[in-house]
Amino acid sequence: MKSITRTASVVFCLSFFLISTDASANPYAQSASDPMQALNVFFRATYAQARQNVLEHSGPIIVATGNRLILIDQGQRTVGTTVDRAYHDLKTVAHTPIAVYCALAREPDGPLKEEAAQRLQSILPLLDGALGAFEGGVYDAEDTPRQQAVLEGCKQFVKGVLRSGRVSRSELIGFIRQNVGHAQENLDRATAYRIDNYHAQAMAWRAELGPEKWAALRVVIPGSSMARRHSLTTQYFAKLLGEPGESDRIVYAESLFDEQKALDRLGTHLFDTQIGEDFFSDRWRMHRDALGSSAAHYLDGLSMD
Repeated sequence: MKSITRTASVVFCLSFFLISTDASANPYAQSASDPMQALNVFFRATYAQARQNVLEHSGPIIVATGNRLILIDQGQRTVGTTVDRAYHDLKTVAHTPIAVYCALAREPDGPLKEEAAQRLQSILPLLDGALGAFEGGVYDAEDTPRQQAVLEGCKQFVKGVLRSGRVSRSELIGFIRQNVGHAQENLDRATAYRIDNYHAQAMAWRAELGPEKWAALRVVIPGSSMARRHSLTTQYFAKLLGEPGESDRIVYAESLFDEQKALDRLGTHLFDTQIGEDFFSDRWRMHRDALGSSAAHYLDGLSMD
């Protein structure tokens, strides 16, 4: 982890830069000599220091990335085993009919436009390459015929549109819906690869850490906003740790795919919980907008007439 000194320095330098820009661009900008701005800079720097200190003393942390788990314990970073490539390939094939759909989704019924035709032409060699990857017998015999059926179906549909030179939205919808079953089977199989990879690594680390450290374990999950609900990773660690979902021990770092930023998000979660308990006697007070309760009260008395 980055040192406390480095974190504070970054915050101070960033704050100084923000208050040193041209004040004419913002009539409310505070200058570097403004005592209120200096006090605010001090707050941000000391907050960053305290947050980093909380993070460094929080116990072991697992960062659950898309490809592997990473364990951070007492300053040591251990990278877990990478998930089997089949996980990504199964998802790629499941996405392929959607890729074809995307190429035509905004096209109206009627003659195929040149730009849309070029998009379809560009996917054909990609489909051939993917089909070739499944001809070598390196994938599970159960999975291979399904991948070939999906890819070949996409190829034939694209060729049919190019041959006819016309777009039919009803045919496009029919094509993509024909692939729902295969896509779901692929997602089911990919899920098994992903969870089995997580579980094998987590069990190995639980044995290494021992009961006391394991009880203090925190998990941070960098992920996209759309994947937050029913997140596979959140579900797995909730079951593993006996948590209801996102909690004190499981933190979802939405749209923060950089490892350090995700760790900072965990640190913010932990330290803000402490502030909420000590300052407001409400551990969750800092996990919502500081102005939220006041806004609700003020809006109750505001006429919209």
